[in-house]
Amino acid sequence: MTPRRFLTAAALLYFTAIAVIGGVSALIDPYDLIHTPDPNHTKPFVLENLLLHKAAAVARVRPEAVILGSSRAGHGLVPPAAGGMRVYNLAVPGASPYQMRRLLQHAHAIHPIRLAVAGIDLFTFNRHYLFADLDESLLATDTDGRPQPLWRLRQFLLPLSWDLVSKGLESLHTATPAIRLYPLGNWETIPAGGTRAAFLDNERTYLTTSWFPPPGHRFELDEGAFEAFAELLRFARREGTELKLFLSPVHARQWEAADAAGLWPQVEEWRRRVTAIAAREQTPLWDFAGYNSVTTEPLPRGEDDPPTRGYQESSHYHPSTGERVLHRLFDYGEPPPPDFGVRLTPANLESRIAAIRAAREAYRQRFPADVEEIRRLAAETAPQRRQLVN
Repeated sequence: MTPRRFLTAAALLYFTAIAVIGGVSALIDPYDLIHTPDPNHTKPFVLENLLLHKAAAVARVRPEAVILGSSRAGHGLVPPAAGGMRVYNLAVPGASPYQMRRLLQHAHAIHPIRLAVAGIDLFTFNRHYLFADLDESLLATDTDGRPQPLWRLRQFLLPLSWDLVSKGLESLHTATPAIRLYPLGNWETIPAGGTRAAFLDNERTYLTTSWFPPPGHRFELDEGAFEAFAELLRFARREGTELKLFLSPVHARQWEAADAAGLWPQVEEWRRRVTAIAAREQTPLWDFAGYNSVTTEPLPRGEDDPPTRGYQESSHYHPSTGERVLHRLFDYGEPPPPDFGVRLTPANLESRIAAIRAAREAYRQRFPADVEEIRRLAAETAPQRRQLVN
């Protein structure tokens, strides 16, 4: 065989192998970058990299309205079939304000976004929180809004990456996870075990890692996060996207855990800061994060009692609660109780904070066993937390 024929055969073999590997990887598609997710057969690793999945999915769906936020919004807000708009849930676990803005930029560059709803969460404003990596070369624009012409090519070539190839092969012998990811971006977790156990497990997670992540196990409000939050609002206003903000309706037990961990001053400072920014950027902000008839839903007394109607655990609310949020924002769905959701402005902020403190005391009088249970858990996990940074 002549050297020329040898090189030709080697090149052909190489590119054939690449094509076969890429084809198999694309067929398995472990992150559902190409295929629409099937909620009855959610792939084992898709939630592991929802940032990547949703950056690709939003290009397929081309929505006119999006939902932004953390897994709370991803779990609790079902895109409504209302208003004649295509709606996609673009929330991802632990989304930072910066990531929310970048995902909105990406979606808006693909198709103009007329409306966005964003859930705002305390833990994403922690300087020490460990956010998932975002490969910005896979987005339609850079952080300054300049087009990135090669982003579609980079997404097209992803099946050739070792990460996708290895995850694809691994997924063939990995059990289906206990979640359902739906085509419009929202997902649900299939519960295992009792309701109270799920609440306690979630509260333990927040007391040890979500609020106090390793390695330092510290909580510190991040100036950069507040600036990124402001830039999200400025971007929406500049591009003509109607943006509605809300503080997530976590269960009251989560606020008891925050207080037991010494975070209450930071909770109130966070509420003050986001209210001031929203007012400055002329963006409506609704507060569902407190003690009201929805967030104080009692837990079942025994494991044989029915589970809570509005919550998976103290962090994640069910779509029935999310529908009440949407009704308050848009007069959509089941009307919520009158005490669920308050429009925050600088004028009513301090009275709102005082009302939450009073409602907290009423909750403690009504549910002393829950409060004591959380305080015991906070004391038990205290060695895993370090000094707070104001």
